Amino acid sequence: MHKDGHDTGSLLAQDYELLQSLGPDYTSYKEQVSGLISRLESGRFHLAILGQFKRGKSTFLNALLGDAVLPSSVIPLTAVPTLITYNQEKNVRVKYINGKDDGVFTSDDTTLIRKFVEAYVSEESNPKNKLQVLQVELTWPAEILAKGVVLIDTPGVGSTHKHNTEMTVNFLSQCDAALFLVSSDPPITEIELEFLHQITDAIPRIFFLLNKIDYLNEEDIAVVSEFIRKILIEKGSISGDVQIYPVSAKQGLTARMEKDPVLWERSGLSEVSDHLVSFLAEEKTSVLATAIRKKAAVVIRDVMMRKALEVRSLELPMSDLQRQLELFRAKVEETRLRQVRTKDILAGDQTRIITWLEEAVAKLRKKAASYFTEKAVAILEQNGYKPDEVHDVIAEEIPDFFEHELRIISHTTEQTVSLVLNEHQRDVDELIRSIRMAASSYFDIPLHETGEKKVWALEHEPYWVARKGWQTMMGILTEGITGKLLPLSIRKGKIVSEVSDNIMQLILHNSENIRWATLQNINMTFLRFHSEFDSDMNRIIEATEGAIETAIRFRTEHAEKTADRLAECKMVLQYIEEREQLYQSDNS
Repeated sequence: MHKDGHDTGSLLAQDYELLQSLGPDYTSYKEQVSGLISRLESGRFHLAILGQFKRGKSTFLNALLGDAVLPSSVIPLTAVPTLITYNQEKNVRVKYINGKDDGVFTSDDTTLIRKFVEAYVSEESNPKNKLQVLQVELTWPAEILAKGVVLIDTPGVGSTHKHNTEMTVNFLSQCDAALFLVSSDPPITEIELEFLHQITDAIPRIFFLLNKIDYLNEEDIAVVSEFIRKILIEKGSISGDVQIYPVSAKQGLTARMEKDPVLWERSGLSEVSDHLVSFLAEEKTSVLATAIRKKAAVVIRDVMMRKALEVRSLELPMSDLQRQLELFRAKVEETRLRQVRTKDILAGDQTRIITWLEEAVAKLRKKAASYFTEKAVAILEQNGYKPDEVHDVIAEEIPDFFEHELRIISHTTEQTVSLVLNEHQRDVDELIRSIRMAASSYFDIPLHETGEKKVWALEHEPYWVARKGWQTMMGILTEGITGKLLPLSIRKGKIVSEVSDNIMQLILHNSENIRWATLQNINMTFLRFHSEFDSDMNRIIEATEGAIETAIRFRTEHAEKTADRLAECKMVLQYIEEREQLYQSDNS
């Protein structure tokens, strides 16, 4: 709830009804409000769950979901993340690195769902991810998910797969918060501390949970919590007030399955799920709602300006109205020329950013070729030129290498695009303001500053949606019988050459994935900037000319009804002004 007892959703719904009642001249404003309603409804809170093997991560997630949905294992699970979102239906979809789609598996039987998931995420069923699974997506009718929370089970802490850490960092950079599970057996390890060093800059907030408190008494819980807190501050790159939430995932799961509210409270999951996570999700919703209300206020002020112009156009003598309209159109022509110049400069900046990208990817290819070729040759020299071991090592290191390079290129691109577009946005704001000032001056209506400050960032899909996986499989060397009979001194040059060619193919494929995805993001962002630049300019110009032309047409065709029309417009304008005051109260 916001001030005046109006929540954002109801305010937008009322604005939509108002604009619908004003007729086709206000369709564009109605569409803007409709878009804001959709954005408000789709806002979600992405929460990553982290924990080393045997910390009880799967049991904790199952407790949040209210059933034994995710598999637990006595051996580590494989390098496959799981995304869990809300739906009344219990569905699982498996996404593969090669883009294959097996469709959706649906069942009301929790055991069947768990076994289906286990076939893809357990090391026993899918050793070293031989099935080439990218991620598993699960929908579940859990209360916590219904609040707009998306749970993300990310691999990486202490995994045997080195590249999991790089992948997890990229996942976390687009999450809102993370819950990090530890326990007393042992309290915290060097592997976990190293992992924290690598992820702390990627995630806005990390909350620590001391799991398995059902094995400890209250004094032990306090001692272990204080020890972990001290280690996190001294060695874990964690600053500020570190709070440790004691929980028993095992008790929490039992409580949910047996519908035991007393045990749920005792497990500590009530404080984490019902309070901490709910607060974080509501906090994000509040931030989103505030941003949307600011955008809605801009729409209402534009509507208010258009209606004020219509009122003024019904009041002015027709000759004065025509003369002022001609002056306004001359100002528009002048502004259009400035708009063209701004867009020319913008196109040049876009070209320069793309040129930088091409050069960065070329350097990446060179760096990768040197690194992997030297590694391959060293392995071949050590093992007597047997290429199988090279295949395994390269396959293991390719994801780690390219995840890291992707993050560097993405970060630099985001910073550059944001800087360039935000500088151009100031020019756009000035052009649009000059149109508003002209309308205010020529037609003697109040100038309402929108107060909107657009901030631009690189457009991209969330990492878990956009990522396609890395090509890791090298081609098979094809030495014939004759080749194997040749002396090693002759064969080894051919082996090195073929291995190098195979490595280069992998590098070209994976670097092109980075180049193409980044190029698409750049072009998509600049396209949206151009589109919004044009639409913002056109909207204010068409609103001004449209309001005046509507009034002129009405006065020409229905001169005898002009007074009644003026009175009606003034009443509508007064109502719009009252609605605009509701948005102003947010800033009071």
